[in-house]
Amino acid sequence: MTQKNKINFDDFNINNSKIEEIDILTLLYREVKALGEFHECFSIAKQGNSITIYPYGSPLLDEQVINQTLEGLENYPYILDKFKHIIKSYQSAEIEPSPHKYSDVITNLHKVIEMLLKTILENEKSFEKQIKNITQDDKLSDLGKFLKDINISTHIRTMLSEILPKYKDYSNDFKHENPSGNLINKPEVEFMIYLTGTIIRFLTQANKISKEN
Repeated sequence: MTQKNKINFDDFNINNSKIEEIDILTLLYREVKALGEFHECFSIAKQGNSITIYPYGSPLLDEQVINQTLEGLENYPYILDKFKHIIKSYQSAEIEPSPHKYSDVITNLHKVIEMLLKTILENEKSFEKQIKNITQDDKLSDLGKFLKDINISTHIRTMLSEILPKYKDYSNDFKHENPSGNLINKPEVEFMIYLTGTIIRFLTQANKISKEN
């Protein structure tokens, strides 16, 4: 399963602030029917003036943390598409379980965080360099300076300085066909998806504050 159907309401004619309902219903029916051969149920996530129809494979997309992550990435369309692809890959792995598919989800989550950090901090540094020295005021990295400048507390920065390196180490363990031979299971993958969503939400909200200052 690799499909997702995105509908942008800007494509419809709007007359007196009212969207042509028949056209929308027709399009919704067509797109849902196209996915219907795979699933009987669907989840719909809204981002700005568009919605995405997902085949429903688990309760994951119903969770607020995932929906808020999607909403928070509206201003980062490339990263948003990558995160959607990860969710789709996870759903596919649920239908046809595979350690390889789960490993891909983990490594791609890592890449999404790395891309988001590069975008927000406007640099091309690796994930490893981004997360160094978040708390030491005399040696702050770009991320550390960014967080300090918007008055993120030392406690939160310390917490991130402990979580992010462990996040990196875990993700790296599943690169290159999982050379360590470790097995990965569904609870771990879900944990990493939720953790990534929380980190993304934190970073996008922090960047919003930074731009308002």
